[in-house]
This record gives sequence, C-alpha cells and structure tokens, in this order.
Amino acid sequence: MVHYELAPWGMFFAGLMYVVGNGVWMNHLVRQRRWLGWLFWLLAAAVLLVLAAMFETRLDADSELGVWERLSTVDLENHWIAVTLFALISVPGAASVLLKQTQQWTRYAVLLPVLMVFIPLGSQIQNPDQSYWAVSLGVTVAVFALMLLWQSLLDCEPEEASV
Repeated sequence: MVHYELAPWGMFFAGLMYVVGNGVWMNHLVRQRRWLGWLFWLLAAAVLLVLAAMFETRLDADSELGVWERLSTVDLENHWIAVTLFALISVPGAASVLLKQTQQWTRYAVLLPVLMVFIPLGSQIQNPDQSYWAVSLGVTVAVFALMLLWQSLLDCEPEEASV
C-alpha cells in the first residue's frame, strides 16, 4: 500500500540529501584538502541514515520501533541503497571539486541537476487524487536557493584554495 500523504516528506528529504551531499564538497576546506571531502561525505552519509530512521519513526505512528531499532532491524541492503542514492546525488559537487573546476562551473554543475530532478518529481508520484506539482516546485526553489547560497558563502576558486 502506498501512503501518498507522505510524499512531500520524501521530496523534502531528497532535497536535504542533495543539499548536504553536494554541500560537503563545496567549501574552502575541501578545495584545499580533497581527502576532507571524502571524510565529510562519509560522516554525512552516516548522519543521513540516522536522520532517515528518525523521519520514519516520526511519520509511522502505528509502529512501536525507535530509531535504533529501525536502524538495526532493517535489512542491510536498504542501508546500501540509501547510501548509493546519496552517492549518486552527490556527484555534481564531488566531481567539480575533485576535477578542480572553477566556481562558475561548480555552480552550473550543482544547480542544473536541481532543475532537471526536482521539478518533474511531483509528476513522478502518480497519486490518483492529488498532484504534487506545487510541492515539487517549492522543493526545487528551496534546494536551488540553498545550493546557491551555500556555494556563494563557502566555496572558493581552486587557485585560492591552494594558497
């Protein structure tokens, strides 16, 4: 049974994963020492798994399971799927930093996928009763603005990072 009423929470969480996954790469510390990007990303992946369990615990009113029980009783394949998805949506920021792209190209790399992924997200949830276009547009605008703000405040040019 599909719980369509939880779809906005899933879209919000996907947006959070995108912002965190790319954000850990787009900062002056990682531009200076790229190995920190991998460390920050691994820590963020662990935190997001716990956050996902917290979301699920909060949204599933019928279950008596707590956060730790949700993390430990779930099949490990589910954790692997979540971390793989997190890795895939982190690619634009990671590739831009690892390949020493300029700030402008990094901005394009992280903002264009936001438009391509999050705008059609509402139509992919095929709820027969309600459309999620407004929610997906809201999530798109929020993720776009957060990524632009994050990159503007924390990122630097590759040449500046090596100084």
